Amino acid sequence: MKRLTRRFSNLVKWPRRYRTSRGFGVHSPFAFEFITRVLRDRDAYYYAYPEIDSLCGKTHRDTLLDNMVFSASDYERQEARMLFRMLCRFNPDLVIEIGGGNEVSRIIIERAIPHAKLHRWSRDNPTKIETSKPCFIIVNYTVDINFTIVRSYLLEALKHPQGVVIFFRNMHLPILHRLWDQISSVAPFGMTFHDDVTGVYVAFPKLPREDFDIHI
Repeated sequence: MKRLTRRFSNLVKWPRRYRTSRGFGVHSPFAFEFITRVLRDRDAYYYAYPEIDSLCGKTHRDTLLDNMVFSASDYERQEARMLFRMLCRFNPDLVIEIGGGNEVSRIIIERAIPHAKLHRWSRDNPTKIETSKPCFIIVNYTVDINFTIVRSYLLEALKHPQGVVIFFRNMHLPILHRLWDQISSVAPFGMTFHDDVTGVYVAFPKLPREDFDIHI
């Protein structure tokens, strides 16, 4: 029943998502460029794609949705390529991974922004954000015991004067979806881009608060 409900909901959302995913009705120049040239760029072919593709254990997002199984090391090809493009676009000095780390993300980061530092967030030693550029945070997963701490950490990160980009993966899992809702609903600035599995929150102080429900 839950699967049928989810599929019906996706069917209802599909026409609106289809249009927004292609930039129709998107009036912000930043949002239009980010959707069409970064999140959903299917035309450009980057030098790192062959290596990235070879690391992806799953090629269809439906497998993740149907099995509802989480593994921090699972990237489907389009998701991994999108992460590469986002890192190239924002060029952060610091990337923080929450909820495990893996070889796939490490290699993507090294190929996109070799100068950047990669830190694995931990409950006992959360990473301080000290950089003159926006920070990039990848949220792979969290557990109930860490939920409040992770939420507080992300809310604190939003106060960074240069802003932060938060990339949520695996939002088909209820705990990640709840965390996304609580983070994205409180900040007075920045733009979110999301579907049922992936969310990107570009929390730049100069961006107005807008939400875009698209096919990522």
